[in-house]
Amino acid sequence: MMKTRITTSEEARRHLEDAYSRVMSVATLQRHIDTAGRSELVEVVPYLTTLCDGLAASVIGEEKKISLKYAFDSAMIPPTEAVSIGLIVTETVINAVKYAFPQNRPDAEILVRYETSGADWRLTVSDNGVGKQKENGVAPPAEGLGSTLVKALTQQIKAQIETTSSPKGLTVAISHTTFSPRLA
Repeated sequence: MMKTRITTSEEARRHLEDAYSRVMSVATLQRHIDTAGRSELVEVVPYLTTLCDGLAASVIGEEKKISLKYAFDSAMIPPTEAVSIGLIVTETVINAVKYAFPQNRPDAEILVRYETSGADWRLTVSDNGVGKQKENGVAPPAEGLGSTLVKALTQQIKAQIETTSSPKGLTVAISHTTFSPRLA
């Protein structure tokens, strides 16, 4: 952050701020998992609540008028899955803050949900921003680092990703379904 304050390049400043946000999120994740490390599983509600509160403070801050809301079903997950889910939340929230609201608006909102049904779960990060915008009728450029990381992390935990965009916002949904063999 000291380098961010003294750099004169706006682009370099943005890159340093992004790196700082990612490092702080990973540190928060690691602290929480270390604390929970006494058990074999991580409690989803306190874990994601701590992460989202940290993201709201470090990524959104005071200057942006974006509300970060969340709702989580109670569940216990393995630490490796918790790390991947935490990083997915971090990256999708960072992307929403960076791209969903090009202009300040009073109703700007990002919603993070974790829902369970038996052993299956669904993580959704949505915003009520502008969606993926076309510039001069052309689709947005190839995926950035955040989107690439989300896809890789989703594959790592054997989940599926679905992205839905409209002028009313963007939703990234990560679903993990436990398949059970059918008896013929």
